Amino acid sequence: MGAFYIVNGRIYSQKVTEADDGDQKVAQGIVYSCALDGSDVEEYDACTVLDVRGDRIVCATDGNGIAWIDGRDGQEHILIPENKMQERVGYLKEYLDATEEEVFFSQITENGSESYAPYDLTLCSVDYQGKVKELATVTEQEYVDCLRDDYLDSALYIPCFQIREDELYFSVGATNGNAAMYSGGMIYRVKKDGSGLVRLVDFSPAKRFYLYDDGGNSVLYYRDSWTSDDMQQIVLQGKAVDGIILRDADQTFYDKPWGYRCNGADEILFYPDTSGVCYVLLTSEESEGLGIRTYVDGDKMQQIEDIEYLDGRLFFTVTDLAYSEEYSQGWRDGYERGRSVCYCKDMESGEIRVLYEY
Repeated sequence: MGAFYIVNGRIYSQKVTEADDGDQKVAQGIVYSCALDGSDVEEYDACTVLDVRGDRIVCATDGNGIAWIDGRDGQEHILIPENKMQERVGYLKEYLDATEEEVFFSQITENGSESYAPYDLTLCSVDYQGKVKELATVTEQEYVDCLRDDYLDSALYIPCFQIREDELYFSVGATNGNAAMYSGGMIYRVKKDGSGLVRLVDFSPAKRFYLYDDGGNSVLYYRDSWTSDDMQQIVLQGKAVDGIILRDADQTFYDKPWGYRCNGADEILFYPDTSGVCYVLLTSEESEGLGIRTYVDGDKMQQIEDIEYLDGRLFFTVTDLAYSEEYSQGWRDGYERGRSVCYCKDMESGEIRVLYEY
């Protein structure tokens, strides 16, 4: 079960069913829609809802395909079917974002080199009639040159992607080791039509960046050093802007509320726009009053998850975790889930109440 979306009076979501695969049963995701009271259920070929843009429900299909459902008539349309995705787009596809006009995704394709990860990465778009455009390509060699390292441990990918009017901003990096730690990468800008590709940052150890825009001044903030949390800025338009407080160098853009540990206590932060204002939805004092401790000691901890902000109300779940030697691997600790408590905070009154627990 995943997120629920309401479009034109119907709920769209996904569920997991079992399907026969020879002698065994395998889990299979199915996108479905229903009326608000749960009746009139309709199932689709897609397996996951990725996003909703206006009346368009963007979905993934098995085998790296992309589809969309028209929320006006409930009809499903395949943008890139499985075989076409494998043939034209390459060996791996990753959904990035969508507008009401097009869907953006990345692809990797083999480049013929004899390296450990011989793949180039291309940013693509597909409109709702199925027309695919290749917008920008970053090669394996360009990444190796920028990082001044001749070894690439994994394929390139895009960890941060943002749409600003007719421009696209994105970082490109790779991971290393069996813990898949981010190796660092570059930051680019390109127009939606694929013109004007510019590499804005040659190297940043952080996956994410923050775009500030007050209508006159537009600035990109990024981290440029492994050893410092200080943020650098590139002026895109106007002049440099000082005094913007970015709370975490590697989580500088909160496109949804984000749990964050500050001075030993827990907060939930949110950058809802490009104003540079970070909203503290849950203060450290409030989390202490609720007894929330995302790190207690080596044996017990808690996790803040399922964070949503809607119409002046904040929803979040706190789950108790207990250290498990069985689930731990090397230096990576594993935990068993315990009690979960779902809270709701009214942002106007400040009242926090328990909705349910399990």
